[in-house]
Amino acid sequence: MRDYIAEKIGKEYLIPLVHEFTDPATLNSLKCWKSTVIKPNHASSMVEILLEEPDARRK
Repeated sequence: MRDYIAEKIGKEYLIPLVHEFTDPATLNSLKCWKSTVIKPNHASSMVEILLEEPDARRK
């Protein structure tokens, strides 16, 4: 989808993609979770918005 948007209206309209993965366990490799949005590709309403750095239990 990102390629399609970039082609049609320009890549300057894309939200920066910080991390893309296929295994959720790789989320633990992120150094900073503050101001991060986590959303799976398979669900439109499953979104986690992290305004602050989560504690170890929430990660």
